[in-house]
Amino acid sequence: MRASRLVAEIDEAIANGQLHEPFRASDIRAVCPGFARTTYNTFLPKHIPNNPDDNRVHFEKVEPGLYKRLRKL
Repeated sequence: MRASRLVAEIDEAIANGQLHEPFRASDIRAVCPGFARTTYNTFLPKHIPNNPDDNRVHFEKVEPGLYKRLRKL
């Protein structure tokens, strides 16, 4: 699974008002179907600052289980 595909779908869902911030993995699953079930629960924490695998950062953890999208300025 390419991370960029799911990030693009999340961005689109935010832009068209289907996904509101902050969001949970279950919110993403509802508006971005078609990915493996485990993807939704693991994707967000894998792409926050200081993630253990040094993955690209796309989200900020607001509180446990809640995230918002980081955008380039």
